[in-house]
Amino acid sequence: MSATEVVSKSISAIHALADAGPVPQACDNAKPILADLLVGVDAVRPPLALLSAPGAAEADYRANWSHQVWYHFTELARISEGRKVRAHAQGGDSWVNVPAPTPEAELAGQLRELAKLRGLMESMPKLTAAREKAVVFEDAALDRPGDWEHPPGLAVQRDPQMGACWQGQDPGGDWFWLARPLPLGAVSIRFDLHPVSTRKGGLIVGFCVRPLKPGTPLSVTSSPKMSDYFGNFDAYHFSVNRGSSGYCNLRRCGPGLVMLASFPDPCPRYGRWYAVEIVRAGPQVEIRVDGKLAVCYVDLGFIQPALEGGHFGLRHFQGFKSWHRNVRIAQLEAQRPQKDQR
Repeated sequence: MSATEVVSKSISAIHALADAGPVPQACDNAKPILADLLVGVDAVRPPLALLSAPGAAEADYRANWSHQVWYHFTELARISEGRKVRAHAQGGDSWVNVPAPTPEAELAGQLRELAKLRGLMESMPKLTAAREKAVVFEDAALDRPGDWEHPPGLAVQRDPQMGACWQGQDPGGDWFWLARPLPLGAVSIRFDLHPVSTRKGGLIVGFCVRPLKPGTPLSVTSSPKMSDYFGNFDAYHFSVNRGSSGYCNLRRCGPGLVMLASFPDPCPRYGRWYAVEIVRAGPQVEIRVDGKLAVCYVDLGFIQPALEGGHFGLRHFQGFKSWHRNVRIAQLEAQRPQKDQR
């Protein structure tokens, strides 16, 4: 049976769950529907362990994955009704380097994601506390000579305590790139964010960013057209401080601009500092803010192989203005259990 036929048979139940919103019990409510939807979908083996923050709880991950289950049900409804054509106008998927998938292929992709999330819930990976193995880069004020790239004409405000501040162009946006690449393997990227104001945009954080064509300079990304970025680079990125929508998106670039997960905005307010951390370890793509889990996406290569290394950058778009400080990049490893000293 095709994905289209499977989804059509359960469309009323899919709508009911999608319309209920991202309630805490979304995943539990979805279990009977998933049993029908995933009959012909190959089982997905989740990772055995995830690198977690100190004190992280399984309940935090389950709540986040439950939200992702709800999101994928909303996508099933949109695709089945032809509403996914919203792409460019409403911030959905934009395929520029590969042919756009058919509705059947898109539905099958959503079902694979749901099978993965069911597998994570049923076989919860072990949460292993991470520790820094080696700090590879630190810059408190984003002012180390030769380490950062940005448009020559960008007006960057400097302050020894606050760090660096700039306002992105509107339309479009301006990137502030770390020139040196990220290390391969498990890595943590930390920085502090202090939103000041916006016209209608926000902040995009790119990581594991690599040019699709060797030699393409990072500078082409700062332009009025966002496609100059996602059409020329392979990357993960996420947005924060998104205004009245209340939601942020984790995306994959390379094939185009593809949604991976949606999550509540963890940095909604102006005039205060947020401590942001990105963890990229194996299939684990995780965002934490002020020590709390914002999103954990497990990338099993459904779209394209998972990314590592590459570059890290900050994009202020459509008039967004913010301070940044305390960038810290470290290689990670699992924390070893302390020996009994008795």
